[in-house]
Amino acid sequence: MLLLAALLACCVTADAQLFKKLKKKKKKQPVEAVADVPQAVNTDSLQMAMADIHTCADNHFNRNAFLGIPMGLSAKGFHTRLVAQGFSEPAHQQNYFYLYQGKTFGADARLYLLKSDSTAMVYGVSVEETAAGLSEQSARQRFQELKAQLSKVYGDGYVCSRGEEYVITTPLGAVSLHYERVAGGGGYSIGYQIDDAKAYSDAYREMADPAGEELPRNIDAGGLADTPCHSAIAELAQLLMLAGSPQKAKPLLATYDYKVGRETAAQLPATFSMGNGYQARATITKRGKAITAVAITANDRAELVRDDLLRLGFTEEGTTFVSGSLKATLTQNKQEQQVLSMSKNVPAKKGGRKRGK
Repeated sequence: MLLLAALLACCVTADAQLFKKLKKKKKKQPVEAVADVPQAVNTDSLQMAMADIHTCADNHFNRNAFLGIPMGLSAKGFHTRLVAQGFSEPAHQQNYFYLYQGKTFGADARLYLLKSDSTAMVYGVSVEETAAGLSEQSARQRFQELKAQLSKVYGDGYVCSRGEEYVITTPLGAVSLHYERVAGGGGYSIGYQIDDAKAYSDAYREMADPAGEELPRNIDAGGLADTPCHSAIAELAQLLMLAGSPQKAKPLLATYDYKVGRETAAQLPATFSMGNGYQARATITKRGKAITAVAITANDRAELVRDDLLRLGFTEEGTTFVSGSLKATLTQNKQEQQVLSMSKNVPAKKGGRKRGK
């Protein structure tokens, strides 16, 4: 009897642990009610910890979700679920666009469904908060609020675009949060886009003219996307060099979510990490109150860092990259981490010293 009781106790504990893990612009036709087919998966398991994704028996259901609604549904099916949550379509848009109004993450917003051309499968949702003409301070404050809320649902990401964008990339999909100045100087607006990697890959194959569209990520047999180890180290290194002084560098590092370490007479260190195992270490070399060089070591991908440098205006000259007064080199250490070093570009003096007659 004692042995039987012990076995039962083990089974209950194992079941409880398993249960914990699993919880862890085309004209459209009038919308019809959609029955709850197998696509209507249990929303409790939609946003599970990335480490637990591989424990699912059927990765077909590993879909990125918006407010608990999984992507990969038809636009009609997505519409039904949005309306059930209180979203409405503006009257003048009825039967023309999948455009909605409602409340997301505590603020009024307009959202638009991104869908494939022929099957009208939703691969993403674009959201713009309706608060118009925000001051830069208000936009930054709301950016930080949304960043914290989106991170709780979708995981950690990284800051880029001079601190005005936050990108989260997971095996399910991507989230891009941004704020920007409204054309004509009418203050700032804020918005974000959430997509599903597998649904976007399927939609990309349907596009008649995919030029200008972002290439889809590689999808494995189970429907999960590769997650490139990458952050904005090239952009940050450039901005740190342009900042010029350690005092200006500290708030910049904090903006990019780096934790500043103990400053010495010669260096200012900082570290950064993301939930997918990404690690970066920045070292700022200084002389007095001036920054002389920046080095960032990260388990990044060389081709992505190189692309970022070229996008930032650097030109490739052999093993170095040059942009105006800045020079950068990209090497790999023994741990196979990328090491991006940046310093002032000192042009070589032309000609030698004139000899006396």
